[in-house]
Amino acid sequence: MKIKYAANLITLARIVLAVVLLLLPPLGLAFILVYLICGLSDVLDGYIARKTKTESALGSRMDSVADFIFMMSVLIVIYPIIKPSLGILLWISGIALIRFVAVGVVWVKFGTPAMLHTLANKATGILFFLLPLSLALVSPTVPVLVLCIAATLSAVEELAIDILSASFQPDIGSIFSRNQAIIN
Repeated sequence: MKIKYAANLITLARIVLAVVLLLLPPLGLAFILVYLICGLSDVLDGYIARKTKTESALGSRMDSVADFIFMMSVLIVIYPIIKPSLGILLWISGIALIRFVAVGVVWVKFGTPAMLHTLANKATGILFFLLPLSLALVSPTVPVLVLCIAATLSAVEELAIDILSASFQPDIGSIFSRNQAIIN
């Protein structure tokens, strides 16, 4: 494998492994191992791309797609375990709607459907990643609420950045970043 494609191949592997999660017993040993490999691949693909200077728009989009497929697979698997209330389901639907609108704003303004890699999105991703692992330790209520709060804040921030941005910069840190892409 050429080093040029290493990061993208790791991302592609995460997509395949995320689908494999749907076939494994929820929170069993095989599930946890594949789950941890998915998490490790999410860290490694970006690290390798940066270190080898092979970052690309394709790689960034593939990473977003892989993250989405991973999150959806995990949600499908843990849904029966967390048994979310109607209020939580409506909250999650609201978060999804905000994210959908944000992608639409980027598409209309900059001609590409994409999501940002903000610090808040990364923090939400970490909390999401910890959710299934926390289910062995605590009732799902607290981790689900914390995750919903973080996801709401990151989604609203992303939408605000998308609306205020003069140019598309997917790796902006936050709305408070000193970045010329944001209109002051």
